[in-house]
Amino acid sequence: MNNEVMNTLLKLISESMPNVDMKGVNENTRFIEDLRYDSLGLFTLVINVEKAFNVSFKETYQINTVKDIYDFVISHKK
Repeated sequence: MNNEVMNTLLKLISESMPNVDMKGVNENTRFIEDLRYDSLGLFTLVINVEKAFNVSFKETYQINTVKDIYDFVISHKK
């Protein structure tokens, strides 16, 4: 696992959901069920991930867990 990517991703999550206790967040953490993201929160996170990693979620991509976004970034990073 690329620690730099994961650390940046965790930072973006903490910035988009400042009330979340990040101690328990890991690759299996689910955005909706565990972190209580709503569609706007998830959209905001995706936009921030796109900017931070220079990737684009143009195609339909299912995002449920932190690992889902991590895997997308790793496979699409330029």
